[in-house]
Amino acid sequence: MSCQCDGPKTATDCTPCSPGIRNRYFRGKLLTVADYEAEQRYAIQRRRLVNRQMLGWGIVSGFRITPAQGEIGGRNIVIGEGVAFDRHGRELVACEAVELRDPTDMIWLTNGRCGLERGQPPKERTKVIGANGQGAAAEVPDGGNRDGGDEADTHYLLCAHYAERRIDRVVLKEGCGDPVCEANHICETVVYSLTAMEDCPSGLVACPASPWTPGPDGADIHKWERPEGAGAPLLAAVGDRGPHRILAGWSMDRSEGAAACCEAALQPGRDGFAFDPAAGVPLACVTIAWRCGDPYVASVADSIGPRRLTRPNDSLFDLIRGCDLTRIRDVGWRRFLGAESDRVAFDDYAAMFTGGKAGTRSPSPVDTKFWVLFSGPVQVASLSPHAIAITLLHWDSDDAVRLVRRLPVTGIKVAPTQNGDPPGTTRAFVPIVHGNYWLEEIYSSTSAYDEREGTIVEIGVRGGLIVDANGQLVAAGGGYLETRPGWPGSDFISAFTVNAPTRRPAAPVRRKAR
Repeated sequence: MSCQCDGPKTATDCTPCSPGIRNRYFRGKLLTVADYEAEQRYAIQRRRLVNRQMLGWGIVSGFRITPAQGEIGGRNIVIGEGVAFDRHGRELVACEAVELRDPTDMIWLTNGRCGLERGQPPKERTKVIGANGQGAAAEVPDGGNRDGGDEADTHYLLCAHYAERRIDRVVLKEGCGDPVCEANHICETVVYSLTAMEDCPSGLVACPASPWTPGPDGADIHKWERPEGAGAPLLAAVGDRGPHRILAGWSMDRSEGAAACCEAALQPGRDGFAFDPAAGVPLACVTIAWRCGDPYVASVADSIGPRRLTRPNDSLFDLIRGCDLTRIRDVGWRRFLGAESDRVAFDDYAAMFTGGKAGTRSPSPVDTKFWVLFSGPVQVASLSPHAIAITLLHWDSDDAVRLVRRLPVTGIKVAPTQNGDPPGTTRAFVPIVHGNYWLEEIYSSTSAYDEREGTIVEIGVRGGLIVDANGQLVAAGGGYLETRPGWPGSDFISAFTVNAPTRRPAAPVRRKAR
């Protein structure tokens, strides 16, 4: 009699490495060591599956790096308490601070045939691992000084690893055989490794630099040129995030460097110690030097950039400005915002209007240098004169109030679509104003700007009217550029004061008769 039954195909065959095998208990079941191991393995693997698929991997908290007390120049370091997940979802829980002093306090990793493997502390030569994972021998000067002098520095990546150590040995006697020594418990701990690197890797994908670079003289949009070497599609670096469609595609292709089901085994070592060399969590880039032939940590080059952080919620991560949301990267009037007391000379303000011609009955529209540069491509169809509002607040001495006037924006010009960006998109635009405004207020010998109190100019960019290439509203950033957070559909508001022209006297202050 067979106990096997035909049925539909299943998504897993429940192989030994699968997290889908658990015990089924029934009366008369004989429990063996394998059954207890399956019980424990199921709980551990299911928990790690949630860790790596829901939370990602990286530093959760802690692992602060400080120089060892009493060390001059930061030689030797102390790594504080911390919590992290590796790429397989294993929990790294460091309950105590660890001082790395001797070469044997750290694991020295080299690039072997099957990836990273344990090696010996470097002496005269070391293996340098490039960004492509390929190794190359690099000279490390020995210095020839064995009397305590410092030798040439070499950059290494410091990583934390989940590790297991078998502890609490017990002796078992079975029958007439020799006694057997077994470990009664497993201690889950953390060890630290050093790997020679050409460059310290960043924890997250770096945001691509803007391909449009205004010149130092404040060149306008019409003179911008694409720099050399900027032909690679930029969306490839940041296209894994965005609204629903892109986020769903990213989720379907997500791997995080580890299989969804099978977990890599730890590499066993001596004395019941085991860890995974390839699953290190980056902590810092450090400088290694040699003293009396032995390597030591000379300094910490970067303890922030190499760190990868866990992401508690991938949907909320899409709202992190800088890499995910399209925002305003720069504006043509930035230098006015940093002026002392927010005061701007009239001549500098007038220079923002270019191409005006006098002597005609119907002046043509005038170009400006009030350009707006975005961090990513935006849809040209969403750009209109309503996307930017330039408001003028002139002083009325009669009533001691400000008279509100709106600068007439009659059109916009957009930068050409960048190579690699979707068709119909741009990364910058500049407003065009009515020619009569230039003729009567900028070019004329008298204008509303003559009041000695100055004119307040407010420029706002309406992120709620501008849609990026992913179909998401632009995060204009409130009142700040680059340094403050924004949210989809937010506006950018800025203000500065234009002084009265110096080429003609300011209008006299008229006082009301008492």
